[in-house]
Amino acid sequence: MIAATPFFSHRGCHIRIYEEISFLQKRGHSVKLVTYHFGENIEGIDTERIPNFFWYKNTASYLSLHKIYFDIFVLFKAFIAAIRHKPDILHCHSHEGAFIGILVNVFFRKKLILDSQGSLSDDFVVFGVFKRNSFFYKLCILFEKFIYRYSDAVLVSNKSNYDVLVKDFKISPKKIFVVADGVNAESLDINKELVKNLRAKYNLQKYRHVIVYCGTMNESEGIEILLETMKRLKTKRNDFILLLMGYPNVEHYKDVAKKMGLEDCVNVLGRINYFELFSHLYLGTCAVSFKMLTTEGNLKLLHYGILGLPAFCFDHSSNRYIMGGHAFYLKYQEAPEYYAEKIDEVLNSPGRIRLKGEEAKKWVCSTHSNSLLLKELLEAYRENNGKD
Repeated sequence: MIAATPFFSHRGCHIRIYEEISFLQKRGHSVKLVTYHFGENIEGIDTERIPNFFWYKNTASYLSLHKIYFDIFVLFKAFIAAIRHKPDILHCHSHEGAFIGILVNVFFRKKLILDSQGSLSDDFVVFGVFKRNSFFYKLCILFEKFIYRYSDAVLVSNKSNYDVLVKDFKISPKKIFVVADGVNAESLDINKELVKNLRAKYNLQKYRHVIVYCGTMNESEGIEILLETMKRLKTKRNDFILLLMGYPNVEHYKDVAKKMGLEDCVNVLGRINYFELFSHLYLGTCAVSFKMLTTEGNLKLLHYGILGLPAFCFDHSSNRYIMGGHAFYLKYQEAPEYYAEKIDEVLNSPGRIRLKGEEAKKWVCSTHSNSLLLKELLEAYRENNGKD
């Protein structure tokens, strides 16, 4: 498995990698992970890392020129690992990882599976790297088509991404496998003592509504819009607090919240250990995700749902695919005042909150269990390797 990223860094893509490897290992598969030199070592995962470039340790999801030479070393490390371990399948995370895998595969001719995180070109547009239909956008489209052409199978996390690949990139549906994000309800771990201490630490007993967010903190996740919404919600009520959990840009958003006068209703907690995630989310009475990317998964919605936390999120195909009708949907690309009004309306109806939370939990447990969803991963392996 090739992951051109600092695994493990307690964020969405890495959680997906961790859950896939755990699932495969429990079913007797041997997985060798090749990744960057930094990130947390997880017990039980056979990991090979590139040499230690000690001057760079930023685990956030950033575009960086450093990744150029990191990826060159991942290429060499993956090549050596393939010689030593003779894999049946090259499982590559992201287009970046797949490009490395394609180069390695020139010599080994193994089946190559791309585990896509969404459309690469669309991601660059959202991150402001270039504009849609610009020269660089079209160049990126060509690169993306190259990756799909030389991948034997493509894994996507939602139907929206599936539709984009079929309609826009003309990929055969037989080549695409929807391996949706899921949660492992059986291993749900809530430390009640930690929850008690956190409630006291953050003085949460004074608030009627504790809104939680946990995930990447940047523009594509809508954090600026979320804070603008909280600013307007504050003019309507004073019985809520937003707990912002995640990274990067922690100090930046603390400053933004302070400048907006939100210190009494927004607490930026920063990075949360994934293995303590549910204990922190358990503090909430409802949750929020203003993620703007429409072709990527949104794993945090499942984390909210498994705990019975009703979520406010944008009404687009990706979120609908994940949560069905079991979330509080907000019109996409509206003004913060509109979002504040809709959230205020729901907060005034405790019965709606309780019912939606119960619906969300039932939905996630019945449709998004890892043991159910990751069977499609095994199917992709069987069709491209002929083995169980």
